[in-house]
Amino acid sequence: MRIPRLPMWALAFAAGVLLADDPHDPGRAAALAASAAVWAACADGLGPRLRLLAVVALVGALRTSLAWLDLRPPVLPPAFSVDDRTPESVTGVITGTVEHGPERRSFLLSSRLGAGGSGRVGIWVVADRTGPMLWPGDRVRVRGRLRRPRGYRVPGALDRARLAALRGAQLELQAERIERIGPLERLGPDEPEPTWNPWRFPARLQAWASARLAARAPDPAAGATARAMIIGDRGGLDPDLAQRFRDAGVAHVLAVSGLHLAVVALLVFAAVRRGWAAVPALAARVEPALAAAVAAAPAAVGFTMITGARTSTVRALVVVLIVLGGLACTRRARIVDALGAAALILLWFQPLSLFDPGFQLSFAATATLALALGARPRPLTRAGRALGRLRQLAAASLWSALATAPLTALSFGAVATGGVVANLVAVPLTELVIVPIGLAGLCLSALWEYGGGLALDLALTAAGWMVAITEAVAARAPVLAVPPPTGVDLAGCALIWVAAVAAARGLWRRRAAAVVAAAGVLVIVGTHLYLTWMEPSARALTRVTFLDVGQGDAAVLELPGGAVWLVDGGGLPFVPHADRLAPAERRRLAQLPGARSVVPFLAARRIDRVDVVVISHPHPDHYEGLRAVVRAVDVGAVWVPRPPPERAPARSYRQLLDELRARGAAVVHPPLDLPHTYGAARVTALGPRYLGTTAASDPVMGANDNSLVLQLDVGGRRVLLAGDVEHEAEELLVARHGRGLGADVVKVPHHGSATSSTAAFVAATAPAWAVVSCGPANRFGFPSETVVARWRAAGATVLRTDRHGAVTVELEPDGTMRVETIDP
Repeated sequence: MRIPRLPMWALAFAAGVLLADDPHDPGRAAALAASAAVWAACADGLGPRLRLLAVVALVGALRTSLAWLDLRPPVLPPAFSVDDRTPESVTGVITGTVEHGPERRSFLLSSRLGAGGSGRVGIWVVADRTGPMLWPGDRVRVRGRLRRPRGYRVPGALDRARLAALRGAQLELQAERIERIGPLERLGPDEPEPTWNPWRFPARLQAWASARLAARAPDPAAGATARAMIIGDRGGLDPDLAQRFRDAGVAHVLAVSGLHLAVVALLVFAAVRRGWAAVPALAARVEPALAAAVAAAPAAVGFTMITGARTSTVRALVVVLIVLGGLACTRRARIVDALGAAALILLWFQPLSLFDPGFQLSFAATATLALALGARPRPLTRAGRALGRLRQLAAASLWSALATAPLTALSFGAVATGGVVANLVAVPLTELVIVPIGLAGLCLSALWEYGGGLALDLALTAAGWMVAITEAVAARAPVLAVPPPTGVDLAGCALIWVAAVAAARGLWRRRAAAVVAAAGVLVIVGTHLYLTWMEPSARALTRVTFLDVGQGDAAVLELPGGAVWLVDGGGLPFVPHADRLAPAERRRLAQLPGARSVVPFLAARRIDRVDVVVISHPHPDHYEGLRAVVRAVDVGAVWVPRPPPERAPARSYRQLLDELRARGAAVVHPPLDLPHTYGAARVTALGPRYLGTTAASDPVMGANDNSLVLQLDVGGRRVLLAGDVEHEAEELLVARHGRGLGADVVKVPHHGSATSSTAAFVAATAPAWAVVSCGPANRFGFPSETVVARWRAAGATVLRTDRHGAVTVELEPDGTMRVETIDP
């Protein structure tokens, strides 16, 4: 299959972006890219075509390196600090659009951070929806803590640094109230005037249209859906409603996509061309197609800006402008060439958009449809045309679902099975009814209130139908949770894609295409069987990973023979603005560390069953994240210390245990000092000890001191997981076990608090590595500098999850030990 020139250049440029994707050392990547580009241009062994592609690829690499250089952490003036508990007051100008959510709004703030700053700094600001209305170009003062974009530094988790780079931000700031001063204010008339911004008028127009739709909506769900579809305002979308659209496989209709823009441009083009041709005097002077193209182009640009210029819309805008330009010049532009040009333009201006799921899904779906479907002979009869359109819609839905499934699995870890069927209704209802009639109603209502209102009512009614259809499909069609595909998996998917497209275009015989597709299926199935069954069952080494879950604890033990233990699951100890939130929303936020750190890690490791979950003690930063975990994987048993009868645990903790029992997990109070053996590994519970030989809480001690303490022994090496024990429990452990507590790696008790890690406990354990699980700039000030110094004085290398990310300890049966971190 021969790929046209422009798409080939776009693929080469994208390969260069992947080559130079190094945020840690962009200068080195830029130097290598520049030298390699010179070599490729001068090489004699390459043919002219390959030499040109090599140069394009390495130009892409150089452009990417320069983009990362532009996003280097800024040099801040002495008055400002980053990644600490000190709140700052930052003044700047809002650039781009203001994104509105149900409870929050966010925007990019360009600030100099005082006179000593090194140029302008991009800060991604998140604030609640209280306070003044904000517009692009406004000068605002925001108060909160500056921090570097980080996220959870765990394999498989979302890379917030890359997400911030896509937004053009170098820092982040969560707006918050400081004493009695509000979190955000728009500077008044005595301050410098707002600067002109091209997004300002489109944003005001979107706000006007949103208000019109909201005022006439029969119910909030229909109004929020219509606003998202027609003008790109997602501020009214309830998270549960958005999730149902994702479960139904039709979430793309909520985002203003390339198809929306194509419909708008096509309607304007058709209307102007027909009207222009109806006036002979005009048609004689200017070709109707030229007049229609000139009218449709600014309409497409305006619609893109009003709806926020998302990646898929910008991609479609470039394609539409190229196609319209061809029509104006009486030349037909091929869609695949227009897509290649769009990719080159977008990647040149923002090379990091290659890693945006919206970019990937948009280009994958559109390129597949353009290549696989192409032009079809048009039936002569009306019935034949209707049947042909229905078949083409079904084929487009199936091709889009298959083309985007690997990318959906890569970005979101799930594939919605209902999308193929739901799109047969959702796409025509959106593109032929809701969007065109809604836009027509908005335009008409500016001139004729009554007529425009009738059109808006029809669009809103159709949006209500859309919500009902989506909920019905989401309730019946399963959502497949799938692990993120590896590079080998993606290569297998590419084989299937090439075979299917080649067969659809008649370039390959069906037998040859079937053989290549079967090879791709075998690659995917073989990789899955190896990673999920063969490799774990044959595994001899033991791997302990201390996950970064912010201020909390979570550790995964991968044991010989394929057994997996999870010790704690993280959880937010304090939910921001909890008093303003409904209980369900508080619970959802509290379990975010489990959903965004633990679950992605398990998926990346192809772990779909945890044999034993250990809840060291009933504090939310250790168990709330497990709510997300138990919905993602099977759990065999749950180890918890027996609670004292006179002290009932928190209600949320009891509810979690009830949910675990309902899912078939056995809640166990483990026996003490009894090793559980897995090959060369032995896991033993050492405490808490109270009136018996099973782990039970002492009613005199607090919850921290009653933490479950585990000891892992492998080949003469030892790892001690000490929960949140403090000085009282540490004294009991030292008194009972003495030198038996000696370990090579210790999970530092209670996140390194000053009430733990006593001198006796540190001396008894005497580790080579001490791992502190804590959150960046946490409100407790953990770990204590005195405690860190105490471990270092004992000869331990201290690793902190807030600085080093996830910490992995690999133990071979012969005692060989390796310790690695995500960040250096």
